[in-house]
Amino acid sequence: MGWEKNDFHHEERLSEDGQESYLDYLITTAQTSLLIEAKRAQVNFGGVPALRRAPMRGSWAKSGDLRKAILQARDYGRTKGVGFCAVTNGDAWVIFPVNRRDLVSFDDTHAVVFRTAESALHDDREEFLALLSRESVIDGSLEQQLLGGDSNQIENRRLNRIYDKSFSKITRQTMFSSIEDEIVTAFSEELISANPELLEKAYVETADRMRFDDRIKMSVVRRDQVLRSRPLRPVGRDGAKGVGAKFTSVKVKAQPLALLTLGLVGAGKTTFLRYVETISGKAFFDQTKKPPAAHWLYVDFRNFSKTLSPRTHIFEAILNYIKAHPALGDYETTIAPAYEEEVANLTRGPLGGLKANKAALDEQIGKILLKEYEEGAPYCRRILSYASKSQACFLVIDNVDQVEETTIQDAIFLDAVAIAREANLSLVIAMRDATYVKNRSSAVFDAFTFDAIYIDPPDVQSVLSKRFTIANHLLKDKTFEVVSDGGAKVTVSDASRVVDMLSASVLGTDVGQLIEVSATGDVRLALRMTKQFLQFGYSTSYRAYQAFLKTGHYDFPIHEAIRAIMFGNQSIYRDEFSPILNPFDAKTGRSESQFLRVYVMSALIAAATTKEFQGIEASEIISSLERMGFSSRITNKIITDLIKARVCFSRSHQEYSSESVLVPTRLCGYIVRELLGRLVFLETVIFDTFIYGDQVWEEIKGGMKSVYAEQNTVRRFKIRKSIAKQFFDWIEQEVQKLCVEASRRNLGPFWTSNPITRMRPAFEGELERAFRSAVRNYGSAKEQDEIKLPLFQQQIDN
Repeated sequence: MGWEKNDFHHEERLSEDGQESYLDYLITTAQTSLLIEAKRAQVNFGGVPALRRAPMRGSWAKSGDLRKAILQARDYGRTKGVGFCAVTNGDAWVIFPVNRRDLVSFDDTHAVVFRTAESALHDDREEFLALLSRESVIDGSLEQQLLGGDSNQIENRRLNRIYDKSFSKITRQTMFSSIEDEIVTAFSEELISANPELLEKAYVETADRMRFDDRIKMSVVRRDQVLRSRPLRPVGRDGAKGVGAKFTSVKVKAQPLALLTLGLVGAGKTTFLRYVETISGKAFFDQTKKPPAAHWLYVDFRNFSKTLSPRTHIFEAILNYIKAHPALGDYETTIAPAYEEEVANLTRGPLGGLKANKAALDEQIGKILLKEYEEGAPYCRRILSYASKSQACFLVIDNVDQVEETTIQDAIFLDAVAIAREANLSLVIAMRDATYVKNRSSAVFDAFTFDAIYIDPPDVQSVLSKRFTIANHLLKDKTFEVVSDGGAKVTVSDASRVVDMLSASVLGTDVGQLIEVSATGDVRLALRMTKQFLQFGYSTSYRAYQAFLKTGHYDFPIHEAIRAIMFGNQSIYRDEFSPILNPFDAKTGRSESQFLRVYVMSALIAAATTKEFQGIEASEIISSLERMGFSSRITNKIITDLIKARVCFSRSHQEYSSESVLVPTRLCGYIVRELLGRLVFLETVIFDTFIYGDQVWEEIKGGMKSVYAEQNTVRRFKIRKSIAKQFFDWIEQEVQKLCVEASRRNLGPFWTSNPITRMRPAFEGELERAFRSAVRNYGSAKEQDEIKLPLFQQQIDN
C-alpha cells in the first residue's frame, strides 16, 4: 500500500467529556487523516451491500455490530477532527467521510464498500489500491470518491470578494497629469524605439553582474548558457557598436549572414535590433542614399494571426516595405530591371508571337507582373533577388515567442530560412533562450550555421537612470499649474525639477531596489512598474516637491511604493494581476496545501544561502513533500506557479519537469526575508488570501469592516495593527504545522524552519515604528504623550 511507519499512530488515547478511549489506527499526513476502527474477525458485519457505493441511510448501516462500529468510528473521528474513517473486521471494509463542511448530513453521505477480503485483495484489488494506497490518498482519492472533489475551500473567504477598493485613501494633489505625456514617452519601449535620438540616449550597455546579494544573504545563480559556442554580447563585454559591426561589415558578394539573437524575456532583444538599425548601423542602413548600402526588412510576429501561414505573414511585411520604399517600389529603378531577364525569356518563348505587336506584348507582360504582385511572394522574391545583387539585405524575424505552438514556431524558422536563401538575404532571428532550447533540434538549426548574439539583461538602475534623463530633457523649462494640498493654485516653473525629485527618490534607494528585484531582469516589466508607480504611487504630490526644493532630496515612503507596485493598475490586490505573487495562497483549493508556496520558497532560499549553491533538483522537493503527504500533482502545480511568478526558474531553460534544477530569484529572497515582515505587504496580500480558520475569518472580516468605517487615523491604525497581528499569528501557526510534519518525517533543516517565525522580530518592530509614526503625524497631544514621543522630531519615520 506504500504507507510509511511515520504515517501510523497506534492505540492513541482519546479523551473527551471525562471519558477515555483508544483509537485502533490513525493514519495522518500533512494533507489527509484516516481513522481505522479494526474489529475482531468474529464480529459479524452482516448485511454489507454488494454495491461499491452505498448510502449511509440504508438499512445495512442501521443495525447490528456494523452500525455500532460505524457510529463508534464516526464519533472518534469527530472528536479527533479527522477527515475519513474506515471500519473493518478483517474481511469487509467500509470507508466514509466525517466532519464535512458542505452541509451534507451524515445519513446523506455515501460510503465505499468492499464486501469481502477476497474483493479487496484479489478481485477488486486495483480499485482498493486506487482508493487506499498512500500514493492515491495523498493525491485526493478519498475526497474524489467520497466528497465528489478534493477542494475544501468552497466558501467566499477572500476580502477582495467583499471590497473592490483599498482602505488606503491618500488625498494628496498629484502633479502627474501635468507631466504624464513626457513620462509615458520616456518609459515606453515602443515610443523610445521609434525615435532614434531618444533610443541612443536610453540604450544601456552595462550588464547586471550581481553574484551574491548580501542584504538577503543568498547566491544569485544564472541560467545555463544555451549556446555551444561563445556568443557576441552587446550588453557588457563587446558593446553594442562593436557587435553592430557584425552587420555593417557584410559584403554583397560574400555568403549572406545568419545570426541568432538570444536573451531572456524583456532583456532588450527588440531594442538591440532597433539600435543596430538606427544608431550603430545608421549610415549603413540610411535609405536616403541613392542607392542605399543595405535594407532592413523587419518582420514582427507580435501581430501574427494564426489564420495566416508564417510564410504569408513574412511576405506581407516584405511587400509593405517594398511598396513604401522610394527605390524598391519604383518601376524604372527596380521593378523593370528585376523583371528584365524574365521578360526576355517570355518574349523569346511563350510570348514570341507578339513581338510584332508591342502593345499586346506589353499588355501580357503587365498581366503577368500584376499577377505576381497580387500573389505577393513571387513579386517580393524577384525584387529582393535583384536588390541583393548590389545591396546587403537583412531579413529580421522578431518576437517568434509570441506564438507558443512549437509546430508554428518550426514553420516560421523553415519559411524564414527558405525565403532568405531564395533571395540571397542575410537572416537575423531573435528569440528567447527557452524558445531556442525547445527548437534547437529542428532541422533549421541542425542544417544551417548561425552566428550568435546574446543579450544579457542590463542593469535596471542604469536603465531607469537614462529614462529619467530623457524625461528631464523632455520637460525642461515646461511650466504648469497645480493645486496645492491647501487648495491654492501654484505654478511650477520648470517641470524637469519634478523629474529630478522622482529620480532622487528612486535611484539608489529602497524603492529603486524594489523595482529592480521585482523585475527579475525583465526591463520591459521594470519600466512598466516604474511608470505605474509614478502614476498611482502618489509620488508627485506638491508637498513632496516643496520638501525636495528645500532640502535637495526626497525619500519616498517605501510602504507606498510597495503598495503601488503590488497593485499595478488595479484598485485592490489580486494575485494574478500583480508583479508580486501572494506567497500565502497556493490556489489549490485545499486548506492543507495553501501555504506550500511560502514553504517551498523558504526552502529554496535556505538552500541558496551558501556561495557554492547551484540549484536544487525538483525531484528532491517532490520527494520531500510526498513524504509529508502532498502528491506530485500538487507539488508540480506549486513549482509551476512559482516559475510563472518569476520567483524561481529552471537552470536549463527547458520547460519544467521533475528533472529540472531549480534556482530562486532575488525576488524570492526579498519576499521571504524582507517583505514577509512588512506591514504593508501583509495588509496587501490579506485581500487575496483564503482565510479558512472560522474564528480568524470572522475577526478579520469584522475588523476590516471597522477599518473602512473609521475616519480617525490613529484609531484606524490600531484596528489595522490588530488585524495584521491576527493574520501574522495565523500564518505562523499554519506554516508551523508543515514544519512539525517535516520534523516528524526527519526531513532536513530546509523544511523544518518556519520562515514566518524568523520574521516575527522584524514584523513586531515594523508594527511599533508604524504606530509611532501614525501617532506622531496624526495623533492628539494626549496620544503622543502616552507613547512618550519627543517634543521635537527632525526625521519622520515612514
